[in-house]
Amino acid sequence: MSKLLSYSIGCLLLIFSCSACKANKKACSIPKASVKQEIKKWKAELLINGEVGPPCKRRYDIWIEENPNYYYGMQPVKELSSDLNEDGTEELLCYFPAVNCVGGNGTDSDFAMFLFHKDSMLLTNKRISLQIEEYIEATIYSNRLGEKTIDITDVNIFYESMTRTINGRYALWVYEDAHCCPSYEGTFSYDPFELSIEMMDKKLGKITNDAADRRGF
Repeated sequence: MSKLLSYSIGCLLLIFSCSACKANKKACSIPKASVKQEIKKWKAELLINGEVGPPCKRRYDIWIEENPNYYYGMQPVKELSSDLNEDGTEELLCYFPAVNCVGGNGTDSDFAMFLFHKDSMLLTNKRISLQIEEYIEATIYSNRLGEKTIDITDVNIFYESMTRTINGRYALWVYEDAHCCPSYEGTFSYDPFELSIEMMDKKLGKITNDAADRRGF
């Protein structure tokens, strides 16, 4: 089957499926076959781009020898779904934790891909974790307590749920912080359509930010 024919059939199935869901007054989910294909492509891109290597092995030294150019290993993909923008079609977040395979204490944000519909097309956002990190950095920086400036060195996010927003936890380190002890920690709720974030920081309390505020960071 040609790629064009396969794509056309997929689009038709998506349209018919969504029509049936809307007729039953419930949110339409993304067809499993489409999700499986997008996850397969995403994993291949992570591997080719050098971001994530093969799954970890019990012995770190063997994995390192076989995969000298990688640090993190592929993990089982988890899924969160919800009709974020209430348009009758569910959005889907596919993600997995950043697990290092070399025996170190290095951490990072969850790897993630956001799937959504627009004009009957299935689209993906593979920069969703980076975007949320940027919003968190900008929000913390603009609401920092007392300091004239802070030197942010890293921020990690960890997904937990989807409601009308993408929700999770974060940790943010500044230059003086030890690995064990980030200066800022809390929870976030991010709207990928309105491009806004609401956070509950352990030190700063409830803080918010949107696209206009982030541009000034």
